[in-house]
Amino acid sequence: MWCKNRLVGETRNGTTHLNDHLKLCQTSACRKVSVEKYIFDQEVVRKELALMICLHVYPLSLVDHTAFRKFCAAMQPLFKVPPRNTVRIDIMDMHIVKRKSLVKYFQ
Repeated sequence: MWCKNRLVGETRNGTTHLNDHLKLCQTSACRKVSVEKYIFDQEVVRKELALMICLHVYPLSLVDHTAFRKFCAAMQPLFKVPPRNTVRIDIMDMHIVKRKSLVKYFQ
């Protein structure tokens, strides 16, 4: 679809040839994807970051790591990594909302 090479896609052929193609393909179209209709929302990403930290029991200091900040900037330059106290507040807010919903459920 991107580089116009025709590759077989039948189930009996497996996916190794597709992975090999991705490693070898030199066209820039295979390396970049256009997301024209994507709308970035800082608040949604902040909540997802807080959820990820909770689910995987990562330390809050993760957001201070230089490599993590570089990764986020490479993935989405518009995302401003929040300080750890902001992430902590987001986690506490999620906890309060979840706690209220559980109390309501058990009532």
